[in-house]
Amino acid sequence: MLRMNKIFVVLAAYLFQVQAIHPPAKSFTIGVRDTSLGLDGIETEWICPFNIEDYIVGFKNNGGVTNTLYAERSFVLPRDDGVISVHVDYDLLRQVCGVDSSWRSDKLGLEVSAIANTKDIVKDISFKATRAFGRSAVAVQGNFNPNNNHVLAAAKLSIEQTSGQITYDSGRNEAILSLCHNLDQLNSISPSFNLKTGSTKVVFTRKWDGGVLSSEFTPNEKVHVTWTDKSISGDWVTKVDIPLHESRKGTKISFSRNWVY
Repeated sequence: MLRMNKIFVVLAAYLFQVQAIHPPAKSFTIGVRDTSLGLDGIETEWICPFNIEDYIVGFKNNGGVTNTLYAERSFVLPRDDGVISVHVDYDLLRQVCGVDSSWRSDKLGLEVSAIANTKDIVKDISFKATRAFGRSAVAVQGNFNPNNNHVLAAAKLSIEQTSGQITYDSGRNEAILSLCHNLDQLNSISPSFNLKTGSTKVVFTRKWDGGVLSSEFTPNEKVHVTWTDKSISGDWVTKVDIPLHESRKGTKISFSRNWVY
């Protein structure tokens, strides 16, 4: 753990060193997200990032206790060889350091990422590859957790306004088939079908200049609505979960607000 703590300190120091060499002067962003209000009680989680150009540092507060410090930075490689992103965090309560790194190349249509921490060492390895063929596109992606051999894989085929995707989860040993069709530039509908349980789900999305409204309907279970209201000074995001059983117990409302200066 001591070695991983040293790695965290070195990475964090390097991020701040780069910031000191190139002092920011163009923009400043502060955000507060994920404040949940349940009908049976109140729970809060505050994520406060400070965005100064390409540098992000911040903290997370859960129930009035600051439990995580983090820093992020992205680096553009020369000769259009892609972008490397690094996220470093430290859990003050668990005393666990974590590193989330990724490499993305738009030229190759490839992205590879890895998540590690001082407790699980390597926690997750993932990749995503995309290829375009005229008006069609194919995408495959996979996630592997070496600690429990859990695999999550997906393949997607897009043809003009319609796409189909098959997703497999080894932990649940189930596959989900989903379709998405753009009715026009503003509206889309996406039904999905669980090949193991037979359950279905339908998502309808409506876009407009000032925001997005997404409604997810799961028969005999719940309705989930997400409303994003965009503005120059930041976004409001409101989420509502409504159970479909008679008591309606468990209904939740959550909201988030991001301020941009």
